Amino acid sequence: MTLHAKHGVELESYLSDAGKNCLMASASTDSAGESFEYEQSFVGTEQLSVELQFSPGMYWFRLKSPRYNSDRHGNMRYLGLSDVAEAPANCITKAEDDAIYFPSLIQIDQNCKVNATLGEIGSSSDHKYKVNISRYSPRDPARTLKTWTKNGMGSAYNIVDIALLPGVYRFNLHSPDQDNLGTISLEHIISDPPGCFGPTRIAFPSQVTVNRECRVYAILNSYLVIDLVFWNVSINRNL
Repeated sequence: MTLHAKHGVELESYLSDAGKNCLMASASTDSAGESFEYEQSFVGTEQLSVELQFSPGMYWFRLKSPRYNSDRHGNMRYLGLSDVAEAPANCITKAEDDAIYFPSLIQIDQNCKVNATLGEIGSSSDHKYKVNISRYSPRDPARTLKTWTKNGMGSAYNIVDIALLPGVYRFNLHSPDQDNLGTISLEHIISDPPGCFGPTRIAFPSQVTVNRECRVYAILNSYLVIDLVFWNVSINRNL
């Protein structure tokens, strides 16, 4: 039994926030190494030490609250893990500044221990946040894409899981049509088998050629500076 499963309920009432973080990290993987759940609430002025143990798999670094990481004026608030130290080296994918941002989708191919600082990156504020890291279990089998559509309003994050056949695919942006309202893109793209889909980020509208059967996982990031703007995108294969 894990530490959390055996003593977690009793221990939590005695621990500080930092102690609860460690306890939750110990609960992150079960005896089979197949489940993972880490969740933390904090204020932007806080910088929290985090220690996490990952087994191979795909993980969703999710921003649960607020619903997206920008304010009503379009100012970005960057949430993430900074000062990342991992063992073994390079066992987890990081951004160019060696940080891991929320939201993101990351594939981990080996057992990986991560020590980092959780908080706002590049600024501090009194905003309240809630983040979650969990293992993403893809549905099986994936449905082969003919035409895929997604719509919503304002800024949001959605996981995309699609199967592609060889061909040319159009990533269509139907609305909004004003460039100054923001961007909609697929980000943190993971392809199975590795390398079957070239870009790791693709904005709408775009066109991509796929040369073999491919399954694609990604986060659809609709970053719009006005909450009440309706958006609509689609992906279709040109035969």
